[in-house]
Amino acid sequence: MKMNGRPGRLLPLLLSAAVVLGSSVTASAQFGPPRPPVVIRGGTIHVGNGDVLKDGTLILRGREIEAVGNGLPIPDGAVVVEAAGKHVYPGLIDCESTLLLDEASRGQGEGNPANAVADSLDWFDRHAFAQAWAGGVTTVGVPSRRSLLDGSRAVVKMRRARADDALLRNDGDFALTFGLNGSRPSMVLRDWKTVREQFDATRKYVEAWDEYAEKIEEYKKALEKWGKDGDKRPPGEKKDEAAPNAPGGGAPGGPPGEGGRRGEGRRRPPGRNHDDHHHDTPFMRWLLDTLGWMCDCGLPERPRIGPGHEDHDHGKLTLVDGVSYAEEPPKPGGEPAKEGEGAKAEEPKKPARPAKEALREALRLALAGKRGVNVYVSSAADIENLVELLGTFPLRVTVTGAAGLVEQASALAAARLPVVLVQPHDLGDDAVAAAAELDAAGVRVALTTAGRSPGATRWLSLSAAAAVAGGLDREKALAAITSRAAEVLGVADRVGTLAAGKNADVLITSGDLFATTTVVERLYVDGQNVLERR
Repeated sequence: MKMNGRPGRLLPLLLSAAVVLGSSVTASAQFGPPRPPVVIRGGTIHVGNGDVLKDGTLILRGREIEAVGNGLPIPDGAVVVEAAGKHVYPGLIDCESTLLLDEASRGQGEGNPANAVADSLDWFDRHAFAQAWAGGVTTVGVPSRRSLLDGSRAVVKMRRARADDALLRNDGDFALTFGLNGSRPSMVLRDWKTVREQFDATRKYVEAWDEYAEKIEEYKKALEKWGKDGDKRPPGEKKDEAAPNAPGGGAPGGPPGEGGRRGEGRRRPPGRNHDDHHHDTPFMRWLLDTLGWMCDCGLPERPRIGPGHEDHDHGKLTLVDGVSYAEEPPKPGGEPAKEGEGAKAEEPKKPARPAKEALREALRLALAGKRGVNVYVSSAADIENLVELLGTFPLRVTVTGAAGLVEQASALAAARLPVVLVQPHDLGDDAVAAAAELDAAGVRVALTTAGRSPGATRWLSLSAAAAVAGGLDREKALAAITSRAAEVLGVADRVGTLAAGKNADVLITSGDLFATTTVVERLYVDGQNVLERR
């Protein structure tokens, strides 16, 4: 292309414009135009922390909650949703679900704490999103229960988006599951012995690395001191003068090379007078050096090789642009210097570095309290063993399960261990009352469907309704599937309550959430209306 005599000037401009336009189109398609504020007013707002606002107002702007209260002014251009006679809740949270978990990863393969469950999620499972939305669930925790020790739990926002956008946490609690190998006492004891050995080995691993870190610091200091002492040499030897026959050495003024190649620094035969006026030219110097042994003009006699000359050291002949008698220089100072008399100090030795182990690196985070451990217990004995384990290893633990929890309620409360209660299929009197009894003993309780099937998450509110039927306060039952569940998953700063600055995850129901006739009418996930029933 040629315009105004300047070839190709228009093409770069067109390409730049296309890139900018393409970026704008992509951004518009990805995020869309700014959504107008959404105002939900007139309903009964259950904040999720026990507070209830009658005839309240909730304002959503973008992906966050802007304000919640009574009698709030309506922003200009807002979409108003009338909720009179309806109930408004935070989006529900299921602590343990198998939604989005790839079928091939459910209960198969070897567990490894160094792995992350998020790598096994199927983000294209549209049915999973529909199941969650139908039950008002906006956030789920997805653990792995394939073996005794397994990878970190994923915490997922149930909205169809990029994986990095929908993934609230990829580094959730490690899974520690008892009961997979059977409930026989011998198997249970073996499992607990294995767990203790793993954490004990990890502690030794950490100690080895701590010791290595200390030795490295000492090594750096010793190396610095060794460098400052300099290159100590025996008395009488000049420190900065290189050996005449060393590479790059030579007499001052000579060029670098082996003894100053073809220069004044090159070594000459012993007894040779280099100041002779007839040797001043470079050519003559080269010629005499090369052929000196052939002529008889005052040069030393060439050493003879043969009978009678066996003692001659032939190793002292060196070929450098000819033949010269470059003798090894005598070692100055005679005997080697003794230590303390100018000898060079020995260089410090670097300590050996321990080997890195992925399993130990993962578990050391648990020992340091940087990652939690979610322990699935199958009996009261598991809780006793857990409390004993915590006396040795300071782990941050949450307990999931059903069997033995009420029996060990006082021990759980004393150890300040939060519990994720699994509601069993057979809701007998004991199971229905379990949540209320644990709460009465001072245990913080969250509720879960425990992922018995991918569709179980849809019935999370019914698990809470069963707990209410067993005597648990309604607002505490709501907290068990909202704010307390968010605490267990480590995302309470973003979800779990209807508060300014939190994610705009909002559920609107036709009536009380725990009534069997109640219908989910609207659901917002990050401010986006994903479900609407009229």
